Amino acid sequence: MDDLIELVSPEQLPEETATRFLLEGVVVAVEPEGGRSWWFPQLEVSLVQQELSADGSFAVSGHRDAGSFAEALAVLRQLAQHPPGTRGAGHSEGGA
Repeated sequence: MDDLIELVSPEQLPEETATRFLLEGVVVAVEPEGGRSWWFPQLEVSLVQQELSADGSFAVSGHRDAGSFAEALAVLRQLAQHPPGTRGAGHSEGGA
């Protein structure tokens, strides 16, 4: 079994090959897109580093303006808890 670790810092993001991390206990794949951009296939979003400084700004595609890595990570964690295709699932229970 894989020894997956929680994604907590930008230094962990892969440079050349896809890898997997935990986000709030949910396993997600991360694929480098080249330069300073990473694709999260299950979440259907990209994480983009917009400034190359040590505490540069990050943005998650389709979600708010750029902010710190911690802010972008919070968005990714929320998405991991409710990935695309599962939103609204579970609301079909109950009588009609």
